[in-house]
Amino acid sequence: MRVPLDHRHVVPVAQGDLHESASDTPGPDHDHVHGPGWYSPPKGASKRVLRKLAPQATMVPMQRLSRVVGPIGYVLLVFAGSMIPPSLVAGIYREWQELTIFLGLGGAAALLGAIASRFKPDRALEPEEALALTALAYLLFSLLGALPFLPVTSFLDGWFEAASGITTTGLSVLRPEELPRSLVLFRSLYQWIGGAGIIVISLALLLPPGRTALALYTAEHGGENLAGNVRLTARRVGLVYLALTAVGFFIYWACGMPVYEAGVHILSTVSTGGFSVYSDSIGHYASPAIEGAVAFFMLCGATSFPLFWLLRPGRFSTLVKERQLWALVVISLILGGLSGAAMGTAGGGLFQGISALTTTGFSSVPTGELPAAARWVLLIGMLIGG
Repeated sequence: MRVPLDHRHVVPVAQGDLHESASDTPGPDHDHVHGPGWYSPPKGASKRVLRKLAPQATMVPMQRLSRVVGPIGYVLLVFAGSMIPPSLVAGIYREWQELTIFLGLGGAAALLGAIASRFKPDRALEPEEALALTALAYLLFSLLGALPFLPVTSFLDGWFEAASGITTTGLSVLRPEELPRSLVLFRSLYQWIGGAGIIVISLALLLPPGRTALALYTAEHGGENLAGNVRLTARRVGLVYLALTAVGFFIYWACGMPVYEAGVHILSTVSTGGFSVYSDSIGHYASPAIEGAVAFFMLCGATSFPLFWLLRPGRFSTLVKERQLWALVVISLILGGLSGAAMGTAGGGLFQGISALTTTGFSSVPTGELPAAARWVLLIGMLIGG
């Protein structure tokens, strides 16, 4: 068979292979050219070429796998670290079964993560690889997060809770009052991790800087960059997140929340996730002071973290001019006023409006008791905020 010779698609082959193939199958049809641009390959040469190219072809998926295994190892290390706080709470409240599960999962994830993180990619991740890896990280977190729920519910319900937590969705199929305290904290901690971003935490603590780090950060957080170095940016975002969490915890405690409940609620507030210790959410406390504090930190959690970096001396005037911040405040007031008018209470309406706009999901009154007009206002707020 005669094949047109296109120099753009010629596969480089050692000259000895063709000579060797030609000598194996001598014949007049195998060693002359039929006109310019035409080449008749010797019999058996194509098989030899394919045999030489086969190992190179199999290396492509293996190389891609090596580029994924390393970052996934760092994700597993983050998961292992997330087992520490609920383990401490399980020990304090003598929840031995949960303590065993948290320690076992944390130890296994730490071991596997340490091994996987030793894989060094041959080059930086491509954008599509970074997107796929980010999605895989969230899927892995949700599947692993289902395991601590197995003593109290099915795997499917546990997976639902974990996925709702890590994506900061806030939906739940379980009553928090019926769960061990360590599991209630674990749910809110998952929302806190999801609010910061698995990749951002990995970058801030573990992943080395470089093009792979940049690709992963861009895949999860787009173009928000506080500095030229994405690892430095991740650390600054993490610092802002930790500061909000710490300040909010002490304010919640000062407003009357017990220490444990203040910790659980601030984790799900700054992440705008909305998991609570009680089925009736923040309305359980019937405290205007607590509602005001929670509303403030819901707004903080919904604000772009790079804006908090403008609170430094000399940059505050830039923060005041930020349209995004003003839009958040103005829309919150409008929604709060409309829902308050429908509910007949200004304070409750403002809280519900902020909760809807920030998509946190906390409530100060049972949703079933809200007037239809208030529900429509809150629905519009959730659509705008989402």
